[in-house]
Formats: sequence, C-alpha cells, structure tokens
Amino acid sequence: MTTSQRLQRARRGAQYGGDPPSLDAVARRMRIKTAQIGVSKVSFGVLLFCVLMQTGVTLGMIIGKISGVPTAMLTSPAVGIIFQDVIMVALLPLAVLAMRSVQPVAVPRSLVHASQFLRYALMILPISFLFDTVRQFVIGVVPNYNVQNPLTSMSRSSVLVTIFASVIVGPIIEEWIYRKQVISRLRRFGETPAILASAALFSLMHGNINQVLDTFCAGLILGYIYVRTNNLLCVIALHMINNLNSVVGGYAEPYIKSFNGSFAAYASITYYLLIALATAAGFVLLALNIRKVVLHHDAPEQIPQHTVGRVVFGNVGMILFVIFSVLLMLTSLTQT
Repeated sequence: MTTSQRLQRARRGAQYGGDPPSLDAVARRMRIKTAQIGVSKVSFGVLLFCVLMQTGVTLGMIIGKISGVPTAMLTSPAVGIIFQDVIMVALLPLAVLAMRSVQPVAVPRSLVHASQFLRYALMILPISFLFDTVRQFVIGVVPNYNVQNPLTSMSRSSVLVTIFASVIVGPIIEEWIYRKQVISRLRRFGETPAILASAALFSLMHGNINQVLDTFCAGLILGYIYVRTNNLLCVIALHMINNLNSVVGGYAEPYIKSFNGSFAAYASITYYLLIALATAAGFVLLALNIRKVVLHHDAPEQIPQHTVGRVVFGNVGMILFVIFSVLLMLTSLTQT
C-alpha cells in the first residue's frame, strides 16, 4: 500500500478519542504535520492582519502629528479605536486571502432560541467577574501596576463613539475573523484544536496583559458556542453584550466610588446589583452545564487528542504571533 493510499484510509477512519486501528504511524505523522501547517497558515494570516493594522494606526498617528491634528484627539482612546476599526475593515479581505489555502468546512447553522441565548449570556459573566477580581488583587499587590482595560479607558470618552466602536463594530469584526474564519478553517482537524487556536489568537491579538486570561477564557466559551451552533450572529451578540457590560461598568464605577446621592450614583449601584445577581446565576448555570460539554469526534482530518497542544502552539505562524503579542504587551507596559 502506498503512502497516499494509507493517508486516504486514515482520513476516512480517523476519530477524536484516539487512533483507529487503520491509522498507521506514517499516516498519523502526515496528518499531524498537515494540521500544523494549517494552523500555521491561519495564524500567519491573522498575524499579517494585526501587523498591518498596528502599522496603519502608527502611521496615522505620525501623519496626524505632522498635519497638526490636536494632541487631545490623537490621544483619545475612542478616536484611536475608531481609526483602528476602519483599518480592520479595510484589511479583512487581505486576512481571508492569506488563509485561503486552508479551506473552511461547511456546517449547517443552528437556530438559537431566546432562552438558550440567555443561558449563554449569563455563563459568560462569571469569567469577567473572576478576572476583574484577580486584576484588582494584582493592582493592590504589585507596585506600579497600572495597565488598564481599553474598554474601561474608552468609557471616559463620548458615549456614542464608545458604543459604536467597541460594542458594535469591534465584536462584528473580531467574531467574523476569530470564530467564522479561524474555526471554520481549522475544524477540519478537530473541534478542540479549532477552538483552542481561535481563543489563543483572539486573546493574544489584544496585546494587553490585562486582558490575556479573560479574553482567552471568553474565546474558549464563544468558540464552543460557535462550533455547537455555527451561528455567527449569536456569538456576535454575546460579544456585544460582554463589551457593553465593560463599558457601562466603566461609566458607573466613578459614581460608586464618589457616591453623592445623585440619580447617576443610585443607577450605578442598581446596575452593579443586577450584574451581581446575573453573575451568580451564571455561576450556577456553569456548574450545572460544565459536564454537558461535548466535542464531536468526526472531523474530516481529525488529529489525535494528545497532539492538540503541539499542533496548535508548535508551528511557525503561532510562535510568531505569540512574539508579536508579547512585544505589544511590553510596549503597553512601558507606556504606563
């Protein structure tokens, strides 16, 4: 039997939980190598997109200074995010072009009912709560730790600008790239590597040490929801709600810290109480549903489970993306 025939036989019989009897060592190595190359190509496509986006933002700042644009406008978080969103939209076709060699897997879209969507939304809230708690602890323990969440910083700018940039445009673009494009192309190697790679790229893309863990966990949840529903609108809406919560929390926090009995102060307290109740409900739902998490075992080019980490992180594209993200984080630290 030739190597090509062995590989074809392996592709017909591969399963998630382990290697079927017909999957010999040669075919398995080829399968793993193919998956690594696929993840590398997709990661490189996202890397190219992010590098060009950062380059465009930097050039825009330089041109703005040369052109005499007011410093207040150039340093405004809201203006910066809007400009970044415009560049992201312009670069979307390039991102798809860079990933084109890894073809997406067509999966029927499922209808998400209102009750199901509400459960999803509640289960994401505990992630934000846990990592906000950890973040506050780190701020209190680590000297001179002052890295901010960009969404919180933006909340000090215009309300409409902030909502448009971070609650509407941002989630649409990010979900289209990191769920629609990344997962749809990598799920041919298995749902686990597709979700893991999507969450890692989504987290690292932010380039902010303050957001690494919570965005990674949120990416895992959004990725799982996407592979179970294949419903892009669902994950976009969930992402929007999560960002809106961060923005509103940023507006409400100053009123609570300096409580003066105003309507805004009472409204802020009411909002935080409602979020606390919703977060508690989210914890209960997570506890009840964590054992119901199911990853299917019928991908067209399924890789063995024990190779997922090596496939997702042991490739050139992902390694370069990690280096790029670390550089962004170091840059943000030096600017605080």
